[in-house]
Amino acid sequence: MAKSKNRIKRVKRIILFGLICLFVDGCILYSYSNTWGQIAAKKKEKETLLVELDKLKEDNKDLESTSLKLQDPEYIARYAREKRLYSGKNEYIIKIK
Repeated sequence: MAKSKNRIKRVKRIILFGLICLFVDGCILYSYSNTWGQIAAKKKEKETLLVELDKLKEDNKDLESTSLKLQDPEYIARYAREKRLYSGKNEYIIKIK
């Protein structure tokens, strides 16, 4: 009788230990999967930000070239005539569509 009680206690301890191990393993797996999900999201965000950075660098180059052009008075006069329809002395603007 004492042997069977000890055996039942031992089986209960083994089952309890197994359940605790399963719970700890589940928590660890959840933590790892959550971390890997965050890493994947950060990689995707990095890719989109790199594409945006390339676009912004290209825009910056365009703005720098425009800035250099705007330092030239002849370019400013020509731009104003073409885009803003300003006229010089003795000039008439005729807009043809």
